Amino acid sequence: MSSKCANCIYKAVALDEQPCCECLSTLGQPNFTSVAREGPKHDAGKPPMSLIPTAALVEEAKVLAFGAAKYSAHNWRLGISYSRLVDAALRHLTEWKEGDRIDAETSLSHLAHARCCLGFLLHYESKQGLYQDFDDLWNGYQELLKSRITPTD
Repeated sequence: MSSKCANCIYKAVALDEQPCCECLSTLGQPNFTSVAREGPKHDAGKPPMSLIPTAALVEEAKVLAFGAAKYSAHNWRLGISYSRLVDAALRHLTEWKEGDRIDAETSLSHLAHARCCLGFLLHYESKQGLYQDFDDLWNGYQELLKSRITPTD
């Protein structure tokens, strides 16, 4: 016989006086063994996305929304040179480090702006060559190496 959830009183659970699965996750209680309703989920080895701080995601999304309104949605997918992204990320981090928490143009967090820049770089790197033309840091380094190597006869 099921009883009502001890926390929200709406969902039926298998054991008396136990919160339902959703209430347990909201309450931050990691022990789900007492709730018999949860089905199997083959997610071993997948990244635990719930570990990403929600506030960080929300603030980053606000910066992306500002960029979508200013340029266009997903404009960054067209490619941005790596050095411009590194420069922008470092400028935002430096402003934050010096005590200026909010970007003057957007009224959004400098840290969220830096996350966007780093997120773009992570995306570009994950696409295995799709954005390599924008990797001016690596390409420039390769050109520098070539200019310093003199062939010997």
